This record gives sequence, C-alpha cells and structure tokens, in this order.
Amino acid sequence: MNEQLLNVLRAEYCGQEHPELAPFVEHFRARFPDRLLAVVFYGSRLDPATATDTSFYDFYLVCDDAKDLFPRWRDRLLLRLLPPNIYYLELPGEGEKKLAGKYCVITLPDLQEQVGELAKDLYHLGRFSKRLQLLWWRDGFDRDAVLGCCLRAMETLLPHAVASVSNIFELPDLIRKALALSYEGEVRLEDVARKVDSLYNVAPEFYARIYGELLAEFRAQNREIFHEPKENDPPGTIYLRRSPRVHAELHEPTRELLRRSRRRAVLRWPKNILLVDNWVDILLAKLERTYGVKLELTPRERRWILIFGWRHYFRLRRQGRIH
Repeated sequence: MNEQLLNVLRAEYCGQEHPELAPFVEHFRARFPDRLLAVVFYGSRLDPATATDTSFYDFYLVCDDAKDLFPRWRDRLLLRLLPPNIYYLELPGEGEKKLAGKYCVITLPDLQEQVGELAKDLYHLGRFSKRLQLLWWRDGFDRDAVLGCCLRAMETLLPHAVASVSNIFELPDLIRKALALSYEGEVRLEDVARKVDSLYNVAPEFYARIYGELLAEFRAQNREIFHEPKENDPPGTIYLRRSPRVHAELHEPTRELLRRSRRRAVLRWPKNILLVDNWVDILLAKLERTYGVKLELTPRERRWILIFGWRHYFRLRRQGRIH
C-alpha cells in the first residue's frame, strides 16, 4: 500500500464536516450497532456543483460480518449472492421536509474482493475509485481499511483505463476514462460524458495527484508499452507503443469486464425490486429529473415491471435516453 497516497486520501476523505447528515449516521449506528465499521458518503450530493434539489443522499455501510446483520434470511442470502444490498430511507428533516437517501450494505471482506484484480464487475470499482467522504468510522484501523479499498479500486482500474485510451494521451484523458468505465459497465439514464466531466471538474487537482502517482508506478512496471520521454516531446503528452493488434489484445480483458458488468447490472434489477419498496418510483423520478420525461405505467406494468416494462426500456434506448 502506498502510504503517501493513503495520506492524501485521509486528508481528502476524512476532513470535512457534514452536520446535515448526522441523522443518517445516528440511524445507521443504531441499526447496525455491533457490525458497522464505517459510513461512506458518495454520489451527486457530495458536491454542490453536482447536486440537484431532487438528488438522493447516497451511502455505503461497511460492516465486519454478515452474521446477524439482517433479521430476514432473504436479505442475508442476497448479500452473499450479489453484494451490496440496497435500501431506501426517509428521515424527518426541517419542518415538513424529509431527508431521502439510499444506502448500500456490504461486508469489508466482500468489498476488498470486489475492488481487487478478481472483481466480478465494475460496480464497486467505479464507486470506490471516485471521490467520497467517510462520515464515521469505528477506529483508525477500520478507516484505513476502507481507504485502502478506495486506493485499491483506483489501482485496479488504471490498467483498464490505459488499455482504453489512444496511443497518445494526457493525464486528464486517462482520468476521465477511469471515471467513465463504471458508467459504461451499467445501464444508465445519464449521458456518460457529461457525468464524467461534472465529476472531474469538481476536483481535477485531487485526481491528478492520485492518478499521476499511480500512472508513474504503472509505467515503471510496464516500460515495454511506453515510449520513454524525449526532450522535444510536448509537456504532459504520453506515448504508448502498441500496434493495433497489441492494443486489441490489451483491451480484451476490459471488454470482457464491461460485458460481465452489464450482465450483472441487469441481474441486480430484480434484487433491487425485492429490497427497495419504491424502486420503480425512484427510477421514474430519475427519468423525469434527467430528461423531463414523465412516464406513466399501467398498474400491471408497475407490478410486473421486469415482464411488461421492456417496451418502455427499448423505446427510451432508441431515443438515446438510456446508455
């Protein structure tokens, strides 16, 4: 583990106060008193520049063990089969307002597995390679374990990003590709390029510091695919020496990871319907928030969305509103 980069994450991820989120933290600590290791805040609400009035608060709850974590056997089984489990939560806010949020539950061993080289998809790699905040942690060891997962996610994504950029690139190109990969591995309503730009533009210096160091380490370990810098090279330009055949070979693991990620993303749909009572309403609200499209479902479509909702899915896909 790169201790210098871990210090950067400690300063960036653990130094901000979020008093408006205290009710969520209190609720989570009461809900999982003996198992909770850390509360992670991520998503569009993390920064004012990316948040909207209708955005949910997004959290990850990292727990030490699945034993006795949920009272229902169904939840325990689903957590083992396809982590994380996702739930919706509303808490009282100021006046008549409510604090609405989604929270994901995962165990630390599962998280460590899903951000490493053996990750089954891009789901956790994408979320933990982007900026986030630790709102609460049990102790310094648990804090550093979660931060280590963040750094590991970035390290794991880097070779896939290198395999996906052109043979001539600059560091911001690589960072944007790393940020985009998780979105490309999912079925999403947002335009990926616009989403990536909004994330990158909030903290370009932070991403440059982390990915600049990781790229330097990667180049030192893979000198055969990089041109050594020349005196007359434009500053900041990086050259790869890959023939089209070698490029295709290097990119094949990334293509397979993307294909597997999209398949597993679809498998998460029925799981989310089981765990989130208003999952369909959340999707419809996101569609209206993103594109101004108010989609009306019949009672039968609403109840059996995964059977009768495909006509809407394919229509929105043809219109370019699903990516």
